[in-house]
Amino acid sequence: MEAWHTARTLYTRSCAVNSIVGHILGIGDRHTSNILVHTKTGEVVHIDFGIVFEQGKVCYQTIDNIECI
Repeated sequence: MEAWHTARTLYTRSCAVNSIVGHILGIGDRHTSNILVHTKTGEVVHIDFGIVFEQGKVCYQTIDNIECI
């Protein structure tokens, strides 16, 4: 019972912190596909797989080269 309560508390706190920080920083695109939950601790991590795996890059082509940011 103690482990369940600890995991629930960590889940709740990490959700609250991620929500507050995301709101302050103006981070959008928060949906269930961007959430990872640690199965042992219950902590939540928001991650954008498109950016992590470089799908979110924007490329600009100039005369000399292609630049991605």
